[in-house]
Amino acid sequence: YFSANGAPGAIVAVFDRANMLNGNPAGAVQFANVADLPANSFNVFMPADIDGSTPPPAGSPGYFYRPVDGDAMGGGGDRVELFTATINWASPATSTLAGPTNIPLLAFDSTLCGFLSFGCVPQPGASGLLDPVNETGMFRFPYRNYGTREVLAGNFTVDIDGSDHHGIRWFILERTGGGAWGVQNQGTYAPQPTGAPQFVHRFMGSLAMDRFGNLALGYTRSSADHPAAYTGFASAVYTGRLANDPLGLLPEPEFVIQPGTGALGAGGADTRWGD
Repeated sequence: YFSANGAPGAIVAVFDRANMLNGNPAGAVQFANVADLPANSFNVFMPADIDGSTPPPAGSPGYFYRPVDGDAMGGGGDRVELFTATINWASPATSTLAGPTNIPLLAFDSTLCGFLSFGCVPQPGASGLLDPVNETGMFRFPYRNYGTREVLAGNFTVDIDGSDHHGIRWFILERTGGGAWGVQNQGTYAPQPTGAPQFVHRFMGSLAMDRFGNLALGYTRSSADHPAAYTGFASAVYTGRLANDPLGLLPEPEFVIQPGTGALGAGGADTRWGD
């Protein structure tokens, strides 16, 4: 399951994985490009992929989503748009891409230095601003079948206070018995150290859930200087939650996977990051 930014609209395609893995001739299905959202010409759908050993129920479609800031992207409430791809390899022309199904989320703001700014997150000193890639959902969009329920989990970068301060909106969708998808849990992650002279930004997350329902979120953390107990340079960090933690929170401590040791693009230029 594949998506890319097209011209115009988002490209959505599906490849014949079974035949590819067996070295056989393999086809693909590409759907008509899905229209861009108003005010945001960079549109990519995040495809779901499976975690765990339990497959989806027989006949399940493939899932794609994109986050929609209703105020900035053309009306409607803040939401996730969920699309389903149903493929018939025996008759590829009958394959369908259905949607969107609109799943409301708590209000969020995606306009970090606008859209397509390529630079918004500060680094220490007079270094360039990092690109938060705030226009789309972040890799991955994991699916897991827990037997009695199915879940999809995702994240994207948001402005937490209208001041271009970056945080991560994460969400878990759930359904039971093949019914409708709904929000099981969601929150915005942007904790600040006590007494920090500058805002600590978190962006470009990546999450997964294990077989017990625990969730881990990795991301980049950066700030304009060096707050106490932090390096301001862009660093790889993660946090998470246990399945029985209070809703809406990622209460596990932050762990630094790799501290940053310098700035990217020093000299003032806006700087691509992470993509």
